[in-house]
Amino acid sequence: MRAYLNGPPKMGNHGLWKACELLGIATSGVQHTPWSDAELPAEVGLFIRRDPRNALISWVRWRGMPVTQGTVIGAMAEYLPMLAQYEGWLTDPRVLVVSFEALIADDAQMRAIAAHVGVPYLDDAWPALPGHTLTWTGRYSDHREVWTRAIDKAWAEAGGPGLLARWGY
Repeated sequence: MRAYLNGPPKMGNHGLWKACELLGIATSGVQHTPWSDAELPAEVGLFIRRDPRNALISWVRWRGMPVTQGTVIGAMAEYLPMLAQYEGWLTDPRVLVVSFEALIADDAQMRAIAAHVGVPYLDDAWPALPGHTLTWTGRYSDHREVWTRAIDKAWAEAGGPGLLARWGY
């Protein structure tokens, strides 16, 4: 069985891909396809979501920018509207929505992936998940390390609180 993996950039797509490989699941590789109600291009679908604030910080870091108040505030104008294009996946009944935070916390998400795809869970899969992906930098982005009142104000003005609610955070 082949799984279609999808999610916006910097949501943990490579971690989801690695999780599937560790479970022996054939995949589409990493996809960044905005939502449409078109036919799913595989037998099963998996969509990765992550706290949008952490994904925003990861976006700034991935672009090679220093993580400062200005770069974070400036990145909101590009990153947040892009996320809106993916929101349909969050409620699409054809896919399993995988939480990045839960995926890295314990094996429950990998067990859910295995069940959704219809493969047995392999006990050595989750312990091998951290690191060794194309985008791994040695640490996860955490907005709490850099979030300031100025960033929070810009976040609120950009619709961040509503975005968090729609993404389940």
